Amino acid sequence: MCGIGGVLGFQGDRSTLTHRLGTLCHALKHRGPDSDGVFVSETGECGFVHTRLAILGLAPTGRQPMTIGDRRYWITFNGEIYNYEALRSQLQSRGCTFSTGTDTEVILQLYRLEGADCVRRLEGMFAFVIWDDVEKRAFAARDPFGIKPLYYAQNPDGSLAFASEVKALLQVQSGPQRLNLDAVLGYLMSGSVQEPETLIKGVLNLQAGHRLTWQHGKLAIESYWATKFPVESMDWTEAVDRATAALEASVRRHFVSDVPVGVFLSGGLDSSALVALAARIGVRDLRTFCLRFDEPNYDESEVALRTARHFGYSFETWRLDAEAAQPVLAEYLDAMDQPSIDGFNTFCVARHAHNSGMKVVLSGLGGDELFGGYASFRRIPQIMRGMELLDRLGLRGAASRLLESRGGPYRRLAAAMQSQPNWGTAYWAMRGIFTPPEALALARRFVDSADDLPTAARLLDSQACLTGQTAPSDRDWVCSLEFSRYLKNQLLRDSDIYSMFWAMELRVPFVDRALFEAVAPIPSVHRLATGKKLLQAAVPELPSWVTGRRKQGFVVPFARWALSEWNEQLGATAAQSTVPLTTWYQRWALFALDQFVSRHGLQR
Repeated sequence: MCGIGGVLGFQGDRSTLTHRLGTLCHALKHRGPDSDGVFVSETGECGFVHTRLAILGLAPTGRQPMTIGDRRYWITFNGEIYNYEALRSQLQSRGCTFSTGTDTEVILQLYRLEGADCVRRLEGMFAFVIWDDVEKRAFAARDPFGIKPLYYAQNPDGSLAFASEVKALLQVQSGPQRLNLDAVLGYLMSGSVQEPETLIKGVLNLQAGHRLTWQHGKLAIESYWATKFPVESMDWTEAVDRATAALEASVRRHFVSDVPVGVFLSGGLDSSALVALAARIGVRDLRTFCLRFDEPNYDESEVALRTARHFGYSFETWRLDAEAAQPVLAEYLDAMDQPSIDGFNTFCVARHAHNSGMKVVLSGLGGDELFGGYASFRRIPQIMRGMELLDRLGLRGAASRLLESRGGPYRRLAAAMQSQPNWGTAYWAMRGIFTPPEALALARRFVDSADDLPTAARLLDSQACLTGQTAPSDRDWVCSLEFSRYLKNQLLRDSDIYSMFWAMELRVPFVDRALFEAVAPIPSVHRLATGKKLLQAAVPELPSWVTGRRKQGFVVPFARWALSEWNEQLGATAAQSTVPLTTWYQRWALFALDQFVSRHGLQR
């Protein structure tokens, strides 16, 4: 796991490029403290930087940027390829020779032979850029789910800069940085910045499952993978057998490492399943990490401790209250790359594991999306059916006015009722933060004139957009939306930035292409059965004190802290708000946005 960055098509002198690359490398150092490197092509058209967190192939030969053979191809790569040993054997049979034991060299050799289609054979999480010094062409790709980030900005002179973090990319961008109003509005509506946008005008995020080609100042971007649900006919026993085999294989892959691997363990099904599967495949001396809170409604440490002991693993916890979390909040804000209403929990437990000497941890992230663990799998179909019924009866307008009068969260549902029934707006009605009128009112301070703002109807339409998405059932629609919106734009992005701040590689076995492609054809009546019954059946080792618990989620007492102990920091934001902030997450969303704008000196 690493930090990557670079500049393509630079128009200045070589010394200026080298200086910029040095600045970029320094900005990414926290992601890879073990070593760093810089590459500048002979003509100065391409410059790469890399900061390394050594996980696979620990020898100095694994340093990047890396090249092979005749030095035609160069790569800067962030991530892990779990099937690299199998790919290396296949490549050796085709005549390739290797000088390192790294997955990085495997990617280069695979690209040399297969070009852009190499990404279809990679199992893991990745973001990388390859430079062809003969064709003067760059190729970039991001893993199917977007676990690893890749931001880029194309300058007026045709040059292109890229980096693992927005903050780092800003270090090599010239001129004032301006706020992206569309991204601001999307953030206020949903609680996270939606791909491919960022809050900085002109800076984009290469979307998950996409690949990019740059040559002579011209960009070409295309999708190579997307979530699909090709339903196969199977009974419950067949579904359990398939899920069992796929889960075990994924966990095996994610334990591939040349350094120890730990687990973030809560009292929930997903992280407990990872621990149970680790025991099943014979992992020994596993260290588990958890946060402990004084508030019993949030604390899961006792359940997690019992689970760790049950499987014979160590358990390490960190007691966190509002007072202890206060200085951590300042660190968290320093680490923030794109604001969201989540991430503090990951930041804290990653800090705890880092301070305990860990470099690699597994997280249960993605289990709820894959096996239907959220309340959204029940509520969003209910919202959709209600919208369709009211539409048929011609009562959407009356229902919208009635819900609006009730205020609070009902306002989102009232706004959704103003459009035709749509899975995207139904999803937003449950998952959203501010309504379109509220988001527009809050955004007015970022524009010179209200005429610069879109209409509320256009904002609502942006939530309805479902380009390229299809699903065979109601629950599959929710699954697709949870993967493409909440998981991709918030959970995975936060997990990367806040774990890498602590030089920590966070792996997510439930967010795995091979696993997804194995279980996606299982009919939703089995795969997304209430209570994650398929996951429980596939991991029967799960103890009763885990399977019998009410779902809680990995959260911290944000609501109480935000309204009490942290009120001095968040209160100023609330006092200046032009709309009522009726929930803690609305207060936090606005506070995080203000912090981002002020810290980066963004202009309108």
